[in-house]
Amino acid sequence: MLPEDEVVRGGAVSSSAPPPWETSGQQSPRSERGERRRRDGGQGVFIEGESLDPHGPRYRGYTGQSERSQGGRSRHGSASASPTPGAASPRTRRRHRDHARSDATDGRSERGDRDGGGFHPSHSERQRAREKALSSAEETQRQVLADNEEESETPTKLSKWHPVRWIADYACCTVLLNLAIAFGILGVGIATLPLEIETSFDSFLITDVESSIKYNAYENALDSRAGYTQSRRLAATQIYMSKDLYVYYELTGKGLQLTDGLFHSKAISAISKFENSLIELPGWQTLCREAANESKGLCDPGMTLLRYVVPTQVFEGDSLIPSEVTLDAKGYEAVETVTAIELMEQDEVTTLFLPEELEITNDVAPTAVRTSFRFRLPCCTSADSMASRRASTNAFKTRWENFVIDEVLPLLLEGADELEGEKFINVWYSASDIDSIEVKVAIMDDLVLVALALAYVHVYLFVHTRSILLSLLGPLVALSSVPLTFIFCAVGLDATTVSFANFLALFLIVGFGADVIFVYQDFWDSSHRFHKNIPDRLYWTYRQAIYTSLATTGTTALSFLANLASVIRALRQFGFFMGVCVMLAWVLVGAIYAPLLVFDLRCHRRVRRCWASIRGGTAKKVETSGGWKARLFVKWLRFSFRFRHVIFLLTVLLLLGGVGVSLPAIKVSTELPSIFPAEHNDNAGQATRDLFEAASTTFSSSFDEPETTATVCQEPMANGVNSGCSINWCEAAETVDETTTEWAGSGTCRCFRRELTSSCSSYAYARQRFVGPSSLTTSQLINGLQPYLTTTKPDNYTLASGWTQDPDEMPSTLIQEWETGITVVRGTCDLTVRMVRSDTSTCGWDDYCFCGSQRVCSLGSDWQEVSETLTIPVATDDRRLAVASAKQLKVYTVFGLQVPTTVKLLGQEDTADTWDFLTNFDLRQPWSQRNLFKFCDEWPDALKVASSWCWMRDFRTYSRSSIGRFPTRTEEFVELSADFVVNSGSSTRGTRYIWQLGGEIKAIYVSVSADFSKNAGTTEMLAFKALWDAYVDDWNNEAFVTARGAFHVSEGWVTAESQGELISSTVQTLAILFGLAFLAMFAFTKSCTVSMYVVVATFGVVCGLVFFMIRVNAWEIGLIEVVAIIYFIGYALDYSLHIAFKYCSDDAMVQEKPEPFKNKKSVVRFQRTAFALKSMGSAVMGSAATTAGSSFFLVFCSLTFFTKLGAMCLTVTLLSVIIALGPLPAALMAFGPVRPGCRCCRRNHAAEGSAPKAAPRE
Repeated sequence: MLPEDEVVRGGAVSSSAPPPWETSGQQSPRSERGERRRRDGGQGVFIEGESLDPHGPRYRGYTGQSERSQGGRSRHGSASASPTPGAASPRTRRRHRDHARSDATDGRSERGDRDGGGFHPSHSERQRAREKALSSAEETQRQVLADNEEESETPTKLSKWHPVRWIADYACCTVLLNLAIAFGILGVGIATLPLEIETSFDSFLITDVESSIKYNAYENALDSRAGYTQSRRLAATQIYMSKDLYVYYELTGKGLQLTDGLFHSKAISAISKFENSLIELPGWQTLCREAANESKGLCDPGMTLLRYVVPTQVFEGDSLIPSEVTLDAKGYEAVETVTAIELMEQDEVTTLFLPEELEITNDVAPTAVRTSFRFRLPCCTSADSMASRRASTNAFKTRWENFVIDEVLPLLLEGADELEGEKFINVWYSASDIDSIEVKVAIMDDLVLVALALAYVHVYLFVHTRSILLSLLGPLVALSSVPLTFIFCAVGLDATTVSFANFLALFLIVGFGADVIFVYQDFWDSSHRFHKNIPDRLYWTYRQAIYTSLATTGTTALSFLANLASVIRALRQFGFFMGVCVMLAWVLVGAIYAPLLVFDLRCHRRVRRCWASIRGGTAKKVETSGGWKARLFVKWLRFSFRFRHVIFLLTVLLLLGGVGVSLPAIKVSTELPSIFPAEHNDNAGQATRDLFEAASTTFSSSFDEPETTATVCQEPMANGVNSGCSINWCEAAETVDETTTEWAGSGTCRCFRRELTSSCSSYAYARQRFVGPSSLTTSQLINGLQPYLTTTKPDNYTLASGWTQDPDEMPSTLIQEWETGITVVRGTCDLTVRMVRSDTSTCGWDDYCFCGSQRVCSLGSDWQEVSETLTIPVATDDRRLAVASAKQLKVYTVFGLQVPTTVKLLGQEDTADTWDFLTNFDLRQPWSQRNLFKFCDEWPDALKVASSWCWMRDFRTYSRSSIGRFPTRTEEFVELSADFVVNSGSSTRGTRYIWQLGGEIKAIYVSVSADFSKNAGTTEMLAFKALWDAYVDDWNNEAFVTARGAFHVSEGWVTAESQGELISSTVQTLAILFGLAFLAMFAFTKSCTVSMYVVVATFGVVCGLVFFMIRVNAWEIGLIEVVAIIYFIGYALDYSLHIAFKYCSDDAMVQEKPEPFKNKKSVVRFQRTAFALKSMGSAVMGSAATTAGSSFFLVFCSLTFFTKLGAMCLTVTLLSVIIALGPLPAALMAFGPVRPGCRCCRRNHAAEGSAPKAAPRE
């Protein structure tokens, strides 16, 4: 870029010795011509490609003489005298103007420019001009003259107190001061404000609809219990904090067959080795040592399958059967699979290790298992302050993140050992905060791409400005608006949690900031044609750039702020964030980059000249038309003017065709998108994780480590009872050559009997143990056991009424053949049959029946084999559920909580404000207890309840067994409910289903698994929700006042309603966006027609984007795609707005020379369009180049979310710039308004005389 006083003559830089009037004090010919022009009305002729400066050397006065003709040769090759005012007549002046215009039309003016004037000098004169331009001595002399003139600036018209003059005079101080303020705020804000990144797409499903608000409140209420858990074994005031890690193992089918399962010895060995490597990590050992004593086993060995598969066996004496086993995962010999599974079932942890739908058989072979670890460390006490608690929690969170990143993740990604060169086990994982940790790691890795994008922008700006200072500081100034916006939102809205989607702002703001930077740069480069003084140039630049950039920046910001109308909270927050970010970038560029231009001009002039000399020995060619870009735009305009109707029609046809082929192929995705690539653990391992019950259910915050010792019963039914046995283990009576060990559901039983001799009443009991079947149905008992008992019982025994009952399932019996090493595990169940007897000769007997197999236990001498054979018939089939349990819909009904109906428009909502306890809810009241029990006891068939977990139903059983009645009296409830929480053995024991405060139950919820698919369509899901609405509403109307206020929530309700609201909200937001774009454009241009063109052009970009997504990439329209369309509307507006805004400018009719077309309207339209492209085309192309370049790097991000958005941003940028420079100018030249703006505005301007002052024509 040349200094402000460098001039162009004939397409090359010209310089000469100091003219005589500078050394003699005479009046310069410039001053004489200036006085003459003022006398003659200020008219003059400008030739295309020449400077607009009225004092410039290419200005042609009325005398028809060039500046070189002073004392020399005239334009026509003859000697000329000194110029005389008024020497040229009006007719001569008109002829000169017509001559110049005709030259511009047929191209001769361009040759005239190269020759040094608007007319045609002789060949010898052109040769002399070329020789003078190539003279190195003259070049050096010209630069010295330019420096002298620049250093002795002419006085400015601005007052010395004018702020722009202060900025110009103290540009360096202004830049440093503004930078200090901006980066000072950044430093203080980043150091004091905590930044939390929301890494889940679940935030995009948090809407203002009722289901979403209630479900969010329910989850927050649950989290309020899990954040700090109090120990029941230690002091009541001790508070703990915990982090979990879950490892999933999946057989690949390589190296080990899927039918072998993960209970295979090779798989067990690989899992053991991998988990030992985890436990031996230094950070792991440190955390586990610091864990609470009662929870150390949860981290070492953890809740692993190995506890039950390879326990340590303890023997007494020379017995071949262990007396007990220690569940420590350190044994040398694996127990039978079914035995291991039964030990899990006794501890109620089967679903913690095995998939939900796994059918347990003797030869079960699961292909997927799960291991859970928990680090539960003491935090503080209830007496500590909240600040101390928060500090401890934050320190533990930071420690956990560093531990996962530095030690755990590398080992998890490495996976288990290979088998015979094959990866036969896939290792997947999940953990506390793992998503946020991995997103942070990915973002930190992707910061390299941000650096590359910035480097690209720096290089492009350097090529454009030829200034290292401007190219380095310009993008950084714009980029600083992102953290400043975060600080603004954190301070003003108390929102310190930002969505990971806001990371996109780093790339988007580069494009927005570059757009404003190019506007300021281009106007600054053009300012020297109107003003020679730096303050005046800066003032003119501010006036032009602020108004021009505000039109596009304001409209773009409004398009983002339109998302405030969305019901999706994350979209509202991102829209507000980007709207503020765009405006801050605009302010920062104006406050820092504009004075930086002045500082750069004064301090780096010689660096730019050195760059210019390297390029070719001449400085940059400065032309009014904008240089080669302007000439290129003019050529393109002349071509597109000839085919303007064709271009417009082809564009319309292409858009309609693209929409026509895209709409039928649209597929809506109802799944929540993932932000990671397909091969990432989050996606590739999702199918395996879905096989298991939710970890929050099976490994809740109140989970306690099971007993680590399991008792083995060697003597079957010792003393007639077997209550303390975990494992029934016996030696086989004889070796049997038998391959079938499974109970087939029916068959014969070989029974052994032992008489009971203890005292008894009038009733006698026949205790039956069945080895083989683990359960028997009523029909099997009546049709099989009853005939057997009738035949084998004494004559004085009769079966009592109601003798049939469900057998009790017992631990399986492990039959061991020591000689062969064969072990067989058989299902076992017990049944006690009551009989009425007529004498007291005996109290009954024990029967030990081995069914479906000849392999029996070695029994004592008091056991005698029964000669009668027991035959068990086939059982009738049970009713089957329509939906597998893993795919059933979970519905939770909450009692005692209230949810506020108002939500915050913006800002971070405190989780404590989303819910509260109902003041009228009181479970101590007997009628409240009756109502809640009735709610669980009478499920309508329409609700399709497959299973339910009801605290009040289990409490009723406990109350009746403890005090003999239900409900309890008011004064009894608190104490009895506390006993139930601690001592009950039911599935709802503990605090999982209740909220306790001060020992009193304040709220409760009931969990239901409905025989309804959780993946059902939106219509079916909403219909099923309506049934639950009706049931809960009816119950609330009938319930006692102290029990009312129940509401139900489900993730299915949230997904169904949010998806419907997402589509409708997207349509509404798009309508608002286009409406705001129209109104904003109309506010600046006062032209409905041009504003509508901008809206149509933006709609065309959106149509092109839809075609790219659906037809080119075959994407389904999901959450990412909808969010992207809304995000990029503001981007699609930008370039078309620039062109349309300049088209409506009054300067177009003054600064742009008309073309000699026959149609007067065509002349004006071409004139306005040419001015728009020449004025803003360079800025549009520069902004598009920087945006497309930064979007290109976005495509290579680690996160799929940014990869998709990068591809779409690149597409939007290319479509926007193509439409802005192609079809839009063609439409304006074909149908654009001749006098844009409303008539009232034009009438007011004419009446007030406030029309813009016309600049000289070219």
